[in-house]
Amino acid sequence: MIPRFAFVRRPATLLAALVFVSLLAACSLVPKTESPDVYLLPQAATESTAAATAKPLPLTLRIATPYSGAILDSTRIMVVPEENGLIQAYAGARWSDRAPAMLRDRLMDTVREKNGFRAVAGPQNNARADLELRSELLAYQVEHPAGRPIVHIQLQATLVALDNNRIQASRRFQVSQPVQGKQLSEVVAAFGAGSSELAAQVAEWARREAAAGPRGQTPTGSDPSIQARRGQTLQGA
Repeated sequence: MIPRFAFVRRPATLLAALVFVSLLAACSLVPKTESPDVYLLPQAATESTAAATAKPLPLTLRIATPYSGAILDSTRIMVVPEENGLIQAYAGARWSDRAPAMLRDRLMDTVREKNGFRAVAGPQNNARADLELRSELLAYQVEHPAGRPIVHIQLQATLVALDNNRIQASRRFQVSQPVQGKQLSEVVAAFGAGSSELAAQVAEWARREAAAGPRGQTPTGSDPSIQARRGQTLQGA
């Protein structure tokens, strides 16, 4: 004899099984998202960064994160495949950090290697600094002039004296680094080389301008070569 309560439990068991099978079927219909390849910005030694400055300036430099528009302020690896200005991103790949943050870190590493300043601080460091390097990232992408890929990097840099918040010097830097091939790894290598070259130019310029001092004032006494050049200029005038 079949117990009476068996007729009560069987519909509930069947209903649970049907719900479980339906959930499995629904899960199988959801497409699986593939994780993109994540790239670090490669280090690239350049001739201009090989030798460090003999004696650092008695100044502390803070390097701010470059400002940029929404397109460049991301982890996407950007490319302009045509001359019509349409900017796109490489599919299935991204940087390990936002482009402005990566370039800031490259600038900090290069300035420290050059030994041009007594100390170099990042934007999170609240310690007192003498100067701040502020900048705007205007271009950080692959372009195809004449059908050949190059990495184009453009940065507007400004050196600010923090004691009075006055602009001491400003200059636009631009690097066009050829891509040696068509693979994405070769594109990433070109980004690394171009970023290192631009950082070296900015580091040398920042030290030179910091040593010269604000326009119309006495140059910093720790760089006699700049004092001599300025003295010759004044005599010639």
